[in-house]
Amino acid sequence: MHLSSLELTDFRCYRSVELALPDGVTVLVGDNGVGGAQFTPEGGLLGIERRLAAFDGTLSMASPLGGPTIITIKVPCILRATASA
Repeated sequence: MHLSSLELTDFRCYRSVELALPDGVTVLVGDNGVGGAQFTPEGGLLGIERRLAAFDGTLSMASPLGGPTIITIKVPCILRATASA
């Protein structure tokens, strides 16, 4: 894991949080199943993919027969949050 920038100030109250990662955030989730997973209208992955698209993010899945299934989520990332007093 490599973080290029992380700043937390008064963390418990979330007065200021900034996370800047020039190449974005990539999350890989894998299982030890038998593979063959698919995107389905009633499944939750299409909803996650739709939500990620709002942030120019992507979701992809590789699930060869015999496994494993690997979900890859990529999101461009410059986050800033400031809580109200």
